[in-house]
Amino acid sequence: MADGRSFAERRTDWNKLMASEDRWEWDSTPWLDACLRAQAEFLALATGLPVAEPIAVNDLSAAALFKGLAYYGLYGDVVDRAEIQDIEGHLDGHLRLAKTLKEKAPSRCDDRVVSKIITVADGRRSIERKSGLIEPLALAILGGISEGRIRNLMSGTSAEIRSVDGKIPAPEAERWLQGRAAFWPSIWSEDPLLEEDNEMTAVRVPQASDGTVFHPGLRRRSGYMIGEKGQEFTIENYDAALRALSEMEVPRWRRPNSQGNWGIVKASGWTVLSRRDLNNIKD
Repeated sequence: MADGRSFAERRTDWNKLMASEDRWEWDSTPWLDACLRAQAEFLALATGLPVAEPIAVNDLSAAALFKGLAYYGLYGDVVDRAEIQDIEGHLDGHLRLAKTLKEKAPSRCDDRVVSKIITVADGRRSIERKSGLIEPLALAILGGISEGRIRNLMSGTSAEIRSVDGKIPAPEAERWLQGRAAFWPSIWSEDPLLEEDNEMTAVRVPQASDGTVFHPGLRRRSGYMIGEKGQEFTIENYDAALRALSEMEVPRWRRPNSQGNWGIVKASGWTVLSRRDLNNIKD
C-alpha cells in the first residue's frame, strides 16, 4: 500500500465513520430529498395537481454517486473497483455529474454537504494530477485539521503553506500532506489482488482477558492509541502499532466497550490470526 494502510483498513475506517454522528457531514440524501420535494411542490403549483409521493432517495443513483465520491475524497480509493474498467474516467465522469447536479438543483436547498464532497474529491484529483489549485477546505479535510488552521498556515510573510489567490497549488498541497498522519494517500490505481494474496498471512496479536484482540478496526481518526494510562501515544499505522505493542512489557491499547466508550485494556497473552480474520473484526 502507498502508506502501509490496506484497502480493508480504509473500508473499516469508512464504516466506522458511517456508523457515527459525523456521517451526516458526508450524507447527500437530505439534500437530494429537499431538492426532489422542492421540484414536486413547484410542479404541483404549476399544474394544479397534487404533490407527488416522495421518492426513496437512498435508491437514487445520485445517492450512490455522492457516497462514492465522499469515500474517494476521504480515502483515495473507489467503491466496487472490480466492476470498473476505467477508474480514472469513472472518477472524472462522476465529478462532472456531481457538479452538474449541484448547479441544476433548486437554490433554496442547503448544498453545504454536497459542496464539501465535491471540493475534497476535486482537491484529491488535482493532487493526483499534480496540477491545479486546491481549496483550503479540501486541504483541511485531507490533512485532518480545521479550515481556519489551514488559512493561518497560508498567511503571513513566513507562511508554511504557499498559496495563490487564496488557494494552494497541487504540488504544494501534496508536499504538506506528506507530513500529515491523518492523510490517506490515493491507492485506487494499485492492484487489490496483491492485498488478497497477503490476507491469509498469519499475524501474532495481543489478546485481552475477555478474548478480544488488537485489530485494524480499532483505528481512531488520528491512529491507534497504545500504552498505559498517562503514557499513551498514537501510531497511525496498524503494523507499526503492533510492533510497538510487541516491545512493551505489558501491551496496552484503547478499544471501545459495549457502551462505545474507549478504555484501556491490557494483554493477557498472544494469539495468531490471519490478516483476513483481523480485517473482518467489527468491534
